[in-house]
Amino acid sequence: MTSVVSYPDACAYTLGFVSVTIQAGRRRVQISRPDKLLFPSGITKADLAGYYDGVASAMLPHLRDRPLNLERYPDGIEGERIVQQRAGRHFPEWIRRVEVQKKGGTVEHVVAKDAATLVYLANQACITLHPWLTTSLSHSSVA
Repeated sequence: MTSVVSYPDACAYTLGFVSVTIQAGRRRVQISRPDKLLFPSGITKADLAGYYDGVASAMLPHLRDRPLNLERYPDGIEGERIVQQRAGRHFPEWIRRVEVQKKGGTVEHVVAKDAATLVYLANQACITLHPWLTTSLSHSSVA
């Protein structure tokens, strides 16, 4: 079952949905397992996605053109932490990436350009975004 919600209604769905879809700007972003708890206080993936969507206009200017390191918690904030630099192969093509040199090659980082990217990252249980101090304009852009 899928439902379309928009912030602040991201919190107002019935538990048990397989997924919800959040309208983030001009894109619809599917949130799998929306009732997955990320914080013991009851905050779910759908709540985080709705929050990122709601604060995107204030957050994006601070992230503009900056490669991101992603701090993900697939089992919630009390579970194992994954620090991800590389944009996942499964990430949609509309997510902007930048190729950055590293010892022995390159790595493709996510660059958050819109609310839909933030919502997608919330679906990946990305609780903390770590923007670089340098911008992608200093690097070769991939997409």
